[in-house]
Amino acid sequence: MAAGKKRDDHQGLMQALRHPLRKDLLRLVIERGDLSPIGAARELERPVSTVNYHLRELAKEGAVALEADKPDEGPLERVYVADGAVRGLSSVREAIGLPPEGEGA
Repeated sequence: MAAGKKRDDHQGLMQALRHPLRKDLLRLVIERGDLSPIGAARELERPVSTVNYHLRELAKEGAVALEADKPDEGPLERVYVADGAVRGLSSVREAIGLPPEGEGA
């Protein structure tokens, strides 16, 4: 994408969500409010390096953002949050298996 050019659709994100782990990660971060790669890796029983990679891919598409680095039993740990606009998109929620915003789970 050229510098200064802003993507106004979510085609790239929908392509990124073709990967099942990315769907799981985005669902978790939306449900919880924030997500660390280490915590997600433990819960999903996946390598931290794999989870880190897929969270970075979601960040490239604007679905999540790095909120902070915080200590968690030693070294700094990254914490990601879901983008507010993406969180409410019905197409995204449907793709990751969440009900439309405002409806019960």
